[in-house]
Amino acid sequence: MVRSPTFAIGALRGWADGVLDSADGTVTAEEAQEYVAQALRAAQIRDQRPVLDAKAANQWMLSSGNLEAGPDLASLSNRPAVAPSANSDFAAEMAQLQAMQAKEKELLKKQDDAVAAARADVLAEATSSVEIGEGDR
Repeated sequence: MVRSPTFAIGALRGWADGVLDSADGTVTAEEAQEYVAQALRAAQIRDQRPVLDAKAANQWMLSSGNLEAGPDLASLSNRPAVAPSANSDFAAEMAQLQAMQAKEKELLKKQDDAVAAARADVLAEATSSVEIGEGDR
């Protein structure tokens, strides 16, 4: 499975040269960001969105010189999306994570209830002591 850091590293190695215009032997920040975005879409990785927050990003040269050609992104987009099988480690880990999240929710509810009860007890005690104190005058 291809991971997005592979695309970012590849962009710096030259794979992004020419993504926005003709190849000129340099990779700018803007080209790198656009290449990674295109590669993620082609690889059907939908939970990541590269963001570039820089002024004049087309002038920020990240690499130049002896650049290498990248893979054909079109070949990535022809692959069917692969879902983990029910027997995979991923599915087991997800089930375990969901069980842990349910337990965490249950414990947080108990904690909230205990804090609310303690708060009510303290408030009741404070209120009764104020009433007694005022009556003694």
